[in-house]
Amino acid sequence: MAHRRARGSTTSLAVVIALGALVYAAWARAWIPPWDQQDWPKQIFEHRCAEITIRPDSSVHVHCARDGSVAALEAPVDFSIASRLAARAWMRRADASQRRTGVMVSATDTLVIVEQTTCGMCRRVMGHTWAFRPAHAPAPLLRRAQEAAGLPARPPLRTLQAWQAAVRP
Repeated sequence: MAHRRARGSTTSLAVVIALGALVYAAWARAWIPPWDQQDWPKQIFEHRCAEITIRPDSSVHVHCARDGSVAALEAPVDFSIASRLAARAWMRRADASQRRTGVMVSATDTLVIVEQTTCGMCRRVMGHTWAFRPAHAPAPLLRRAQEAAGLPARPPLRTLQAWQAAVRP
């Protein structure tokens, strides 16, 4: 029984090389947040979504706006996003009976940050943080952030001024 030697196609080789070049180009453009730097949350909002590479199993999630910019960032509350962004606090509320839960709403010139602590006395502080550009944030994210801040889920608060009016007495 004679074996035929498979002939490689130069077309398929060219396709493989082209795909490899595209993968390399995407990898070379990728920006991985420098987790050890204090201002990594600010840096995320300075990049385009297509440039950012975060491991799928990461506890940090980036939401993209329609124009390809970063609309929002979600992370565990112990990442201290508000302090890393040098945000101004607008509202703080804590559970007076246990002092284990609470919420803080703060802002920068362009972002709203909602930090909800669900277990402040746990070994690792538990809770969730949303940092977002209100006009660009996805509606489900806005609903979750508004509910966490103790606000009605609707209508969505799409401006810094709307957030400020909603949380300030």
